[in-house]
Amino acid sequence: GKGRPGILKKVPEKVVRKIEQQATKTAKALDLGFIGVDVVVDKDMKKAYIVDVNMFPGLPKRRTYNLARIIVDVLGKRY
Repeated sequence: GKGRPGILKKVPEKVVRKIEQQATKTAKALDLGFIGVDVVVDKDMKKAYIVDVNMFPGLPKRRTYNLARIIVDVLGKRY
Protein backbone atom coordinates (compact mmCIF):
# COMPACT_ATOMS: atom_id res chain seq x y z
CA GLY A 1 0.00 0.00 0.00
CA LYS A 2 0.90 3.63 -0.15
CA GLY A 3 0.55 4.22 3.56
CA ARG A 4 -0.57 7.48 5.08
CA PRO A 5 2.25 10.06 4.96
CA GLY A 6 0.02 12.67 6.67
CA ILE A 7 -0.14 10.52 9.77
CA LEU A 8 3.37 11.63 10.69
CA LYS A 9 1.96 15.01 11.69
CA LYS A 10 -0.17 13.27 14.31
CA VAL A 11 2.64 11.16 15.80
CA PRO A 12 4.14 12.68 18.96
CA GLU A 13 7.62 14.18 18.48
CA LYS A 14 9.04 11.77 21.08
CA VAL A 15 7.94 8.79 18.98
CA VAL A 16 9.27 10.38 15.77
CA ARG A 17 12.68 10.83 17.43
CA LYS A 18 12.68 7.17 18.46
CA ILE A 19 11.86 6.16 14.87
CA GLU A 20 14.76 8.29 13.61
CA GLN A 21 17.13 6.76 16.17
CA GLN A 22 16.07 3.22 15.31
CA ALA A 23 16.37 3.88 11.57
CA THR A 24 19.90 5.21 12.12
CA LYS A 25 20.84 2.14 14.17
CA THR A 26 19.37 -0.10 11.47
CA ALA A 27 21.39 1.62 8.72
CA LYS A 28 24.58 1.28 10.77
CA ALA A 29 23.88 -2.37 11.60
CA LEU A 30 23.47 -3.13 7.90
CA ASP A 31 26.45 -0.92 6.99
CA LEU A 32 24.30 1.21 4.67
CA GLY A 33 24.66 4.96 4.35
CA PHE A 34 21.16 5.65 3.10
CA ILE A 35 17.94 3.75 3.69
CA GLY A 36 14.22 4.26 3.82
CA VAL A 37 12.10 2.55 6.42
CA ASP A 38 8.46 1.59 6.59
CA VAL A 39 6.98 2.11 10.02
CA VAL A 40 3.77 1.13 11.77
CA VAL A 41 2.54 3.01 14.81
CA ASP A 42 0.30 1.48 17.44
CA LYS A 43 -3.24 2.78 17.83
CA ASP A 44 -2.28 4.85 20.88
CA MET A 45 0.54 6.57 18.93
CA LYS A 46 3.00 5.65 21.65
CA LYS A 47 5.09 2.95 20.00
CA ALA A 48 6.42 2.55 16.49
CA TYR A 49 7.95 -0.44 14.76
CA ILE A 50 10.18 -0.60 11.69
CA VAL A 51 8.70 -3.29 9.49
CA ASP A 52 10.69 -2.89 6.29
CA VAL A 53 14.02 -1.48 5.16
CA ASN A 54 14.40 -0.06 1.66
CA MET A 55 17.89 0.36 0.32
CA PHE A 56 16.68 2.31 -2.69
CA PRO A 57 13.67 4.22 -1.32
CA GLY A 58 11.58 5.77 -4.05
CA LEU A 59 13.90 4.52 -6.77
CA PRO A 60 13.26 1.82 -9.35
CA LYS A 61 13.86 -1.71 -8.15
CA ARG A 62 17.34 -2.99 -8.77
CA ARG A 63 17.58 -6.66 -9.48
CA THR A 64 21.38 -6.65 -9.30
CA TYR A 65 21.50 -5.92 -5.57
CA ASN A 66 19.96 -8.54 -3.31
CA LEU A 67 19.24 -6.58 -0.11
CA ALA A 68 17.43 -9.49 1.52
CA ARG A 69 20.48 -11.72 1.07
CA ILE A 70 22.78 -9.07 2.56
CA ILE A 71 20.50 -8.58 5.57
CA VAL A 72 20.43 -12.33 6.22
CA ASP A 73 24.22 -12.55 5.88
CA VAL A 74 24.87 -9.58 8.20
CA LEU A 75 22.44 -10.79 10.85
CA GLY A 76 23.78 -14.34 10.55
CA LYS A 77 27.31 -13.12 11.27
CA ARG A 78 26.19 -11.11 14.28
CA TYR A 79 24.02 -13.74 15.94
